[in-house]
Amino acid sequence: MHVSAMSADSQSSSLWSQSKAKGEEAVRKHFPEAIIVRPATVFGPEDRFLNWIAELNSRLPFFPLLDGGAGLVQPVYAVDVAKALMQILNAYKEFEGKTFQLAGPAEYSYKEVIEFVSDVTGVKKPLIDVPPALAVTTGRILEQTIAPFWTTDMVAQLREDNVLRVDEELLTFKDLDMQPSSIDKEAFDFLHRFRPGGHFTLVKGYH
Repeated sequence: MHVSAMSADSQSSSLWSQSKAKGEEAVRKHFPEAIIVRPATVFGPEDRFLNWIAELNSRLPFFPLLDGGAGLVQPVYAVDVAKALMQILNAYKEFEGKTFQLAGPAEYSYKEVIEFVSDVTGVKKPLIDVPPALAVTTGRILEQTIAPFWTTDMVAQLREDNVLRVDEELLTFKDLDMQPSSIDKEAFDFLHRFRPGGHFTLVKGYH
């Protein structure tokens, strides 16, 4: 089994997404019977998606948007991906040579996701559209630091949709008889820590 990414695309503007496509090509060349799994953008307690948005939103005076936050994403819960991997492994003979794309039940624009995170954390910041050229320049500077929170490749990824592809040859959660969870069902459990004062601030009389 080879775990790739749903954004894998040799024609992508993102070098990261291109590398995922090249990885799949190499695996298929040498192991044609391999099962390739492409998770969408993963969310969960230690993710680099919703937590990244919440962290950035808490630090900056505004939240930067690219193209008005119009890019689409279909986040998938980390636990669902883990369960799917186990099911695929347990039935690997049935799925030899197949490719899965694992995505959540709903599509969101990046703007909608940012607004959702703001609502859950109670941290409201202005959403300001940033020119792509400025975003790239900022990324070139910040990616020279340790653990950068913004890079040029992130700019490329955020400007491309990352949702299920319409392809009958690609398998999904449905082929595993699974119904993936949505971010509105799971995210509060790990995002409330970003609330000023924690989740107890919603309890009347706490402060």
